[in-house]
Amino acid sequence: MFRIGHGFDVHPFTEDRKLILGGVEIAYVNGLMGHSDADVVIHALMDALLGAMGKGDIGIHFPDTDPEYKNISSIELLKRVHLLMNKNEFVLVNADLTIHAEEPKLAPFTRKMCTNIASVLDCDITRINIKATTWEKLGFVGRKEGIAADAVALITKSKANPRNETKEKVKKPLVLFDDDTPVERRVKTKGEIIVYSDGASRGNPGPSGAGAYIEDAQGNTIREISMFLGNLTNNQAEYQALILVLKEVASMRPEHVTIRMDSELIVKQIKGEYKIKNEKLIPLASIVKQQLMLLNSWKIEHVRREKNTKADQLANKAIDS
Repeated sequence: MFRIGHGFDVHPFTEDRKLILGGVEIAYVNGLMGHSDADVVIHALMDALLGAMGKGDIGIHFPDTDPEYKNISSIELLKRVHLLMNKNEFVLVNADLTIHAEEPKLAPFTRKMCTNIASVLDCDITRINIKATTWEKLGFVGRKEGIAADAVALITKSKANPRNETKEKVKKPLVLFDDDTPVERRVKTKGEIIVYSDGASRGNPGPSGAGAYIEDAQGNTIREISMFLGNLTNNQAEYQALILVLKEVASMRPEHVTIRMDSELIVKQIKGEYKIKNEKLIPLASIVKQQLMLLNSWKIEHVRREKNTKADQLANKAIDS
């Protein structure tokens, strides 16, 4: 059995902090702002590993509200994720990471980053690959406001034993993509794209799903997302749906993004017109705002429910699947 996970993280620059990436301290005028050491490389990798195991994300395991993790080394957190992998009998097959940074130049440091990660995960260095790219002076990264990283991890069971497989039938996340979409358009889209996003919850809280789709300026569907989210409130599902689709949008690097949702509350919270009073929504809104910082240009707008029926159908399909 093989399982794959994707991780993404972004942090803005700040003064008076060391820049640490992949466990390597890099001489630079600024460091990254964060509760821990803000190592976006390790954070993205941990999210990918946790996702592959089906164990949530780093926000669940190492919340930024917990003083225990204040200024902690992300390498130490990766060690804890590795212990969780061992407990669940998973081993790494390979991990591929990309660092998004206009400055500093990172090529001289990627080998050491790979060495650090391989040492923690107790694997051969050839199983780790790290590269860096710029954004050609576009967006949050191009303006030198911070650094982002994404990671893909492939894991497998350390013991090929059928008994390791659960016999209980569990509803699993379902992600749907438009198979007719050309590969090149899945990777990168120039110009404007339009995002429709919706979250659904039956019971509020109860079984919930995320639904979203992306269109180009001509109205052609580029991508669809339908994912089961577990038991959440409706507003949590709305935010999670937006987070999921913005991860896809970031990889496409469009010139402008228009986001449309039928939740007036979420739209006004993101625009800063409404204060977020629910503590469970605050970290979700923070993730969304960090993702939006990566975009070159964007706007978010409220639409009537009947204008967002397709995203709603995708969200409910995830619950029913």
